Amino acid sequence: MGGILASISNLLQFSGPLMIGRILAFLHSYAVENVPYEPEPIENGITYVSILIGCYLLRTVIFQHSMHFVNESCTKVMNSANSLIYHKILNLSSASRKYLDTGSIMTHINVDIMSFYYFIMMSTFVFSAPVMIIAAIVLLIIEVGWLGLIAPGMFIIGMYFQNKITKKGFELRKDQLFWTDKRTKCVNEYFSGIRIIKYYGWEQFVQDKIDDIRAE
Repeated sequence: MGGILASISNLLQFSGPLMIGRILAFLHSYAVENVPYEPEPIENGITYVSILIGCYLLRTVIFQHSMHFVNESCTKVMNSANSLIYHKILNLSSASRKYLDTGSIMTHINVDIMSFYYFIMMSTFVFSAPVMIIAAIVLLIIEVGWLGLIAPGMFIIGMYFQNKITKKGFELRKDQLFWTDKRTKCVNEYFSGIRIIKYYGWEQFVQDKIDDIRAE
């Protein structure tokens, strides 16, 4: 429902350039003297402005409703995933727990759940983006002719480069999560053995070790 409402609200954006074009043509018919045609009736100008304002007001209301559905879904999924992870951890046996360190658990809670959250937050574009692209291409062709096909061509080229950059970003993110897990594991181990660390005076060693992981 959020995706459908987002698609409708995004389509209403096109009322802006369409109606502004009509308004400019309407004003031009009054501004230029000695034209071979009669200027448009004043009612037409009022209609164009009314449609423009009405579409933007309607778009605001529909967009807020779509965001309400999306945020509600995000909250439900995030809370459910948190509950499932905690429930699973509490029911793990001692033998199973040794294969799952604290860093991995914190990654599941802090990173993976937020990935679900952002995915659902952006999922409305699965519905609205194709509709927006098709509508924009059609309007461009109507307004400027077949030159409007240059825009989707540039869009396809941009998608290729964006895909390359995104893959590189995923690789860096994966490497970052590896070091985040390692740092979390070390910090928890040091806190567990804090008495021994204080007894032997290993505070500086511990600090240097954590700083090295942070630098990585």
